[in-house]
Amino acid sequence: MISHIFFDIDNTLYPKSSRLLKEVDTEISQFVASYLSVSVDEAKKMRQNRGSAYATTYAWLSGEHGFGDIDAYMEAVHPRNIEDFLLKNPDLPRTLKALGRRLFVLTNAPIEHALRVLEYLEIDGCFEHIFDLKQNRYIGKPDKDIMKKNVLEAGGTPETSLLVDDMPGHVLSFMEMGGYGLVVDEDGDYEGPLPRIGSVLELTRDGINSLEGSYLAHYGGGSR
Repeated sequence: MISHIFFDIDNTLYPKSSRLLKEVDTEISQFVASYLSVSVDEAKKMRQNRGSAYATTYAWLSGEHGFGDIDAYMEAVHPRNIEDFLLKNPDLPRTLKALGRRLFVLTNAPIEHALRVLEYLEIDGCFEHIFDLKQNRYIGKPDKDIMKKNVLEAGGTPETSLLVDDMPGHVLSFMEMGGYGLVVDEDGDYEGPLPRIGSVLELTRDGINSLEGSYLAHYGGGSR
């Protein structure tokens, strides 16, 4: 039975169409341009050509250009003017509170960004704890050891936990360690086998119960 639900933040608790995460990407290119003293267009090309070989742009800057202030990087690339991108929706807190489970945040963003978004959307009171990138020693999803550690710290087990995330790779990794998963796919682009929803506003208590049943039918109660 699902007792714990872990939510990603960006493009999950708010829609991808808000373009907030797109703004983060823009800020990253501007940061790279400033640090390497190149144009923004050149920074974008460098991220594509060399940065793509690394898990993150920060890892590339650290590995090839000697940059080491991750806190400064995170502060610079996460915009403060989130009200320019996000719309408050009174249905969101109502939806989350009606799920009847213990709710947590599991994000690859730093705590400052997480709190900024949750407070603006007026859903910070819906969650018992935020597991952010800093708390996880800058090791994020889809690392199974980190995710399992967070689940256990929340008082759950993988077998009683659900991850709701817009990244199929994160969801798949969570399922591979024995958990439930849902991909948030606003645009309908995801064509894989994982369960999907278009928005967190589609979540209901009955829907979670149905998800448990469909998993049992599909996996026969074995490892997910």
